[in-house]
Amino acid sequence: MRSIALAFALLTICAPGRVEAQGSPLRALAGDTAELSADVGESYRRLMALGARVFGEGLGARVTIAQASEVDPFYRLMHVGYALDGEPLMSRAGGDVREPFVVYEGILGPGDHTLSVVLRYVGDGHRVVGYLPGYRFTMRSAYTFTVPTEGHVDLRVRPYTRGPLVPYADRLAIEYEQGASDD
Repeated sequence: MRSIALAFALLTICAPGRVEAQGSPLRALAGDTAELSADVGESYRRLMALGARVFGEGLGARVTIAQASEVDPFYRLMHVGYALDGEPLMSRAGGDVREPFVVYEGILGPGDHTLSVVLRYVGDGHRVVGYLPGYRFTMRSAYTFTVPTEGHVDLRVRPYTRGPLVPYADRLAIEYEQGASDD
């Protein structure tokens, strides 16, 4: 009788639902680690900005990175992820992000920098495009830009939907617009 109770207890502990529930803290830890890494990267950039103020100009330019979405409503944004030179800047659930928002604003050292973007969408045909709700889309893109020794660089990331002659499964794209000034 005791061995049956022990077998039942083990079965209860190792049930598939319990194993998945035990994985949730690992996912939470991974999310916390990504946030901490982004915070460390932001602290480093702030330290560089402080150094530029203390030791004089010419150590970099002010950089503003913003996203302005022009994706049609047949696609719902599920996740937004940005990294600058391999360091995470932002990682969050998407939601309805139609309004432009600032991804990064600060001083970067002069030279070439790479912005990496990952956007995840799910199809939402609004009963017009019946097959689209089953589709999931992951857009990965990188853009290299040069920061001068001083001034201001504006970088706009624009996810958009290609025209009506392109199939719905291939319509999503990302475009970058860069402007600079000598403030």
